[in-house]
Amino acid sequence: MQSSTAFRIMQALESQLRADLLEVTDTLHRAEDLIGQILLASIQKGLISDADIRDTVTQDAIETLWRSIASDADIALGEKRVLLIVSRFDVYLLIDTLLSGLRA
Repeated sequence: MQSSTAFRIMQALESQLRADLLEVTDTLHRAEDLIGQILLASIQKGLISDADIRDTVTQDAIETLWRSIASDADIALGEKRVLLIVSRFDVYLLIDTLLSGLRA
């Protein structure tokens, strides 16, 4: 009886963890899509050069790049929208991931 109850509890916990993981993963994907669009717009506007993509490999460089991009009036709203979805630190990690793809 106890093992049956414990099994049901474990199943309920697994289901809840799966739902939470799906929600967080979906949020990160939405933020990654928005950041990708922001980076592409920045490249198109000349705010990011190939050298910037190549040289932005540290957290400080990523933070500096993000601040310089966000200072553009056309992109500031997109930056705010991203920050409503995820934290600033998530943004830096996602930028690093996206820039790594552009470096390859």
